[in-house]
Parts: sequence; structure tokens; C-alpha cells
Amino acid sequence: MRGKEDRKRGRENMSWDWGNLQEATVAERNDRDTLGVLKKYHIKGRILEAGCGASSKVYAMHTHGYDVTGLDIDLKIINETKKLFDLNLVCGNVFSLPFKNDYFQAYWSLGIIEHFDDFSGIISEAFRVMKPGGYAFVSFVALNPIKRLKGFLGYKQSGSHYQHTLDRKYVKREFTKYFQILDEYPTAGFLGFTHEIRLLHKLYNYKPSLFVARAFKYLLDKLLSPLFGHTYFLVLKKGRCGCFK
Repeated sequence: MRGKEDRKRGRENMSWDWGNLQEATVAERNDRDTLGVLKKYHIKGRILEAGCGASSKVYAMHTHGYDVTGLDIDLKIINETKKLFDLNLVCGNVFSLPFKNDYFQAYWSLGIIEHFDDFSGIISEAFRVMKPGGYAFVSFVALNPIKRLKGFLGYKQSGSHYQHTLDRKYVKREFTKYFQILDEYPTAGFLGFTHEIRLLHKLYNYKPSLFVARAFKYLLDKLLSPLFGHTYFLVLKKGRCGCFK
């Protein structure tokens, strides 16, 4: 593994809208997908989001009473977010987590593994810090039917933020070396739809103010996900004996 080179490349491709950081984070305080998953799997203990970025998910979980820690390698975004919110944030590396074994009940990794050529070290570290019987929630940029068709026709991947668009079968195979898969599904259909069709790129950034319009956009996202899902979501469980079975 190229280790430092991979981690540096992933970090250099990240950019933050500093002027809008507070507004964007607060807007996610009632994120129904994140909070819905926590409720469904009865998460009550300590939670880690590894690679939390601007910490919008950490903020949402904290606001609703969860004991959550956010970790990111970018010290600047950690410090800027701490100035705005009273959150438990740590600067650290997802390949070498600064936590003891069997510490967290839940582990979140959202849009992280696709930034690295080899993410096996992320998986083993997640396994190490999770309690037996704990849950891992992982999303990654994945191939969907439209991306596969575009690849077959010779079109290049849109944008340069992501190092890799991953095959879900490969990712699942890597994670099942450590975890049991409980659920899986494509997500971010609206993003995928607008991302893959250039004429619609600006549409994704449209933020409707009316509740009905926001609800319609949310439902549209769910309807588009099977075909256009930009990301894929895995729900994983660590065995109670400390193994994956």
C-alpha cells in the first residue's frame, strides 16, 4: 500500500466552503437518514464518525443526544468546526485510530474509502475499535447501471474529487472478511442523476425553501437511487465473539 501517498492525495482533493460552514452544518441537524438508521438499530452507546469532514452528521447526532466523536485528518476543518460548535472532534487518521480496542458501539464511514487505492487498513481499524455486536455504517461512491453504461461507451468519470468509483461486489467482499452484512442499498439517486447528466449539474445545488418542495426532492432521491445511486450504503455487524460470524 502507498499509505502516505494515498492519504495525502485524498486530503488534497477535499475543499470546504468556509463562509457557509455553520449554515450548512445546522441545516443537517435533523438528517432523517442518519437518525433513522441509529433508531432502527437501537444505537445507544458511543459512536465514531471516521472521516467526519465538516461534521454535519456529528452535529446531527450530537443534537439528538447521541454520544458521538468525529475524527478527521484535516486539522483546519476540525479547528474551524470547534469554533462554531461544542462537539467532540479529534484530528486523526482512519488508518490508525487513536482509540482503544472495543470502544465504540457504532462506526460511521461516509464517502471515505473511495479516496484510497487500498482501504483494507480502514476496515481492520474499524473492526478493532468496535465493540463485539457493534454496527458499522459505510457508504462509498459506487458503480451504478448508468456509470457502467457510460464506461462501456468510453465516457470518463465526471469530476476529480473522487479517486475511485468502486464495484460494490469488491467492497462487500473486503468487508465480509471482518463483518456480517445486515443490509445494503444504493443511495443519493438525485445526486447521481444530476451528476451523470451534465445539463443537470446545477440542479443538485438547488435548495428548495418550501417543505413540500424539500419533501418532493427527498422522494425523488429515493426513486432515482436504484438506477442512478451515486453511493452505496452498507450496514455491517461485528460478531459478539469479536469475530464476523
